Amino acid sequence: MRDAVKLEPENAFAKRNLAAVLMRSGRAAEALPFFRQAASLAPADPGAQLGLAQCLEALGPSHVKEAAEQYKAVVKRFPDHQAGEMAEEALTRIGQDELRAAVDGGLRMDAVMYMQAALDRFAKLDQAKVGQIVMEIALLGRNGLEINKPSVRYTLENLEGEFSGLALLAYMHVGFRMFDAKGDAGTGLDREYEAAVKMRRER
Repeated sequence: MRDAVKLEPENAFAKRNLAAVLMRSGRAAEALPFFRQAASLAPADPGAQLGLAQCLEALGPSHVKEAAEQYKAVVKRFPDHQAGEMAEEALTRIGQDELRAAVDGGLRMDAVMYMQAALDRFAKLDQAKVGQIVMEIALLGRNGLEINKPSVRYTLENLEGEFSGLALLAYMHVGFRMFDAKGDAGTGLDREYEAAVKMRRER
């Protein structure tokens, strides 16, 4: 693969393939410059763009922020491609890690409070309206929600008010569980939901 890159230094696919081989060999740091070059040479290649994001994530905490930005770019550029779906899954995984890191793996009481508010508000709405809200949040979250930055605010067309990223994640979890009580909402907030439901019953 190195010989191929030397023979055709502008060949994005050769560089992407070399980077992929290095990644599979556990040599992400060595793979990174080749992924960067491949992504630059072939901006329309989902494999190169996703590979760059995965390589950045593999390099650990110091590169997670850039990895998330790259994943967001993949989702935006390739929404109907498998690479876009994989990028969405990666953003969810990164978000869940950040969620727990903020409280050293413990219970997010702020999320519990948001869920209690969601339970109260959704109890007054019909299921169709709740479904619209959940779908709107899910679409908004395709590019990632700033769950650990309360100062970043979001608005919805289907629900009045301004919300933090974590609040929207909590609302989406509650709404999803109203439709599927045992389903996986993909938020990583199952413990918080159980706590919110229990506290609401005891009120």
